[in-house]
Amino acid sequence: MPAFEQEVTLHRPNRGLRAAAAVPALVALAATVLLAPVAGLHADRWLGVLLLAALFTAVGLVMSLSVRRLNPWPRKVRARLAVVAGGVTIDGSRVVDRSAVRRAYVQPWAFGAPTVRLVGRLGTLLLEVQVASENEGRALVDALELGVSHMAIRFSGLSPVLASRQAKLGFYALLGLATVGSVALPLLLHVGGAAAWLLLLLPGLLSVLPLLVPASIYVGADGVLTTWLGRKRFYWYADIAGIQRAPHGVRIWQHSGDVVVIPVKLEDGMGSPVFGGGAPGHLDALVARIQAAHAAAVAGKRPVDVVALVARGGRTAVDWVRAVRSLLGGDATDYRSNAIPEENLWRVAEDATAEETARVGAAVALRTRLDGDGRARLLRVAEASASPRVRVALRAAASAEGDEALVEAMETYEAERAG
Repeated sequence: MPAFEQEVTLHRPNRGLRAAAAVPALVALAATVLLAPVAGLHADRWLGVLLLAALFTAVGLVMSLSVRRLNPWPRKVRARLAVVAGGVTIDGSRVVDRSAVRRAYVQPWAFGAPTVRLVGRLGTLLLEVQVASENEGRALVDALELGVSHMAIRFSGLSPVLASRQAKLGFYALLGLATVGSVALPLLLHVGGAAAWLLLLLPGLLSVLPLLVPASIYVGADGVLTTWLGRKRFYWYADIAGIQRAPHGVRIWQHSGDVVVIPVKLEDGMGSPVFGGGAPGHLDALVARIQAAHAAAVAGKRPVDVVALVARGGRTAVDWVRAVRSLLGGDATDYRSNAIPEENLWRVAEDATAEETARVGAAVALRTRLDGDGRARLLRVAEASASPRVRVALRAAASAEGDEALVEAMETYEAERAG
C-alpha cells in the first residue's frame, strides 16, 4: 500500500518562461564572440568585454534560478499521486526520488487551494502539487518523512542589513562612502587600465555583499533557529506562547512577555531568492510550518499561560492596549494571525483569582473578536467582579466604542489602581 495516494493537481513548470530566462546568458555569449575582434590583444578592452559578459551571465543565472524556484504561471494538470518506497509516482510513473528531495513544506495561498512543494538542491523546485487542504498537504509531507517531526527545514529570511530603517541608513551611508572611494582612489593613486577598473568595482562589491547573504531560518521539532554570517539565535517552543504572521516577518510571543519579529520580507512586501522572501507566499509557508511544529511540540500539554502576555507590567496604558489588542488581530486578518487560542484568554478574563491587570488585558485582547454573544459574556464577567476598577475596565473592553474611549478607561483604571 502506498503511504499516500490521492487525486491532485500538478503545477507543471512553464517551459516558455524557463527558455526566456536563458536569454541573458545567450546574449553574454554572443556579445563575447562579436566583441572579441574589437578587443584584439588589448587587456583593458578584454576586461570590459569580460565584465559585460559576466554581468549578463549573472543576470541569466539569477533569472533561471528564480524561475526554477518560484514556478510562475504553471500549467495545471490533474493526475494521481502516490508516495511509495523511495519516492513519488504520478499516474504510476516515478517522477521524484526521495533521495533528491532536500525539504518539503505546505504552501498556503491567499487565493486558491494550498500546494505542497518538494525542493531539491540549490532550492530548485522538483514538484509542486495542489492539495485540497493544509491537512492533506501535511499528510503528504509526513508520508515522505519530511514533516515537522522528521526533520528541520530551512527557509530564507531577510538580511539584517535590510531589516530595519537604521540598518538600511547605515548601509546606504557605507555604500555612498564606498562609491566616493572607488572614484577617488584611482585618481589619488594615479592608476589606470585594469587596476582602475578593479578599484572602481571592488568597494561597491564589498558593500553589496551583506545584501547577498540572506538570513537562514531553520524550523525544527524543538524550536526555531535563525542564523546570519555566524550569528545565531534559538527560540524554544517551550518558551513560545504563540506565533503570528506580521506584514514583513514572523512575530513570536514569548511567555516572558517579550515579542520578537523575525524579518522575512522587504517593507514593500516583496521577496526575492537573493534578498530573502523567496516565492510569493513564502512567509505564509514559514508561519504555517512554525505553527504546525509548535502545535505538535505542545500537544498534550496544558494550555499556555498567557498572564505574562496580557498583564500590564511596566507599560503605559497606550502601549499596553496596543500590545494586547494585537494578540488576536495584529497586522494580519486571516486565521494565521492568531497568536494564542481565544479560549485561553477567556480563561484568564473569567478567572477571579488571576492578577487584575491580566484579566483586563485578556478582555482587551478579546475585544477584536467580540460578537454580540461575546460582549454579553464579557459584561457578565464584569458584573460579577467585586472590584470597581476591574468592572469599569471590563465594561470598556466589552463596549463597541472606539479605541480612544478604551484607552481613556484604561488610564482611569491605572490611575485608580495606583491611588
